[in-house]
Amino acid sequence: MDYRSYELSRDQRSDLNAKPPKFPADGKLTISLTGATPIHIRIVNEASEPMSGVRVYPWLFQNRTEAGELNTSALKGCFVDKTNSDGEVTLKWIPNRQSQGITFWASKDGFEHNEAATIPPKTTVT
Repeated sequence: MDYRSYELSRDQRSDLNAKPPKFPADGKLTISLTGATPIHIRIVNEASEPMSGVRVYPWLFQNRTEAGELNTSALKGCFVDKTNSDGEVTLKWIPNRQSQGITFWASKDGFEHNEAATIPPKTTVT
């Protein structure tokens, strides 16, 4: 997965002289796929028992070559994976160009919608 951001970074938004990047005038956009870094997540309840069927999805991506973030909140249906009977899920497609940790959300009917973890790039969580 790759993306391009055509907005100012958060640090630049208050700078009256800063100009946002412009989409290429010829209408052509080049992106590059540089690989993925799998992330393994295990979800347990308060009794440390594995929870199956928990929907897990990333919230923000920050590509180290882009000023803006990719917020997947509106697209979460496209990025959702569910835990198996052992409460585990492996997201094999996480872009390997992250400059900061990725916050993952976990939700299941009958349970409070919670932030599962902010995971640093290239980390396995079990």
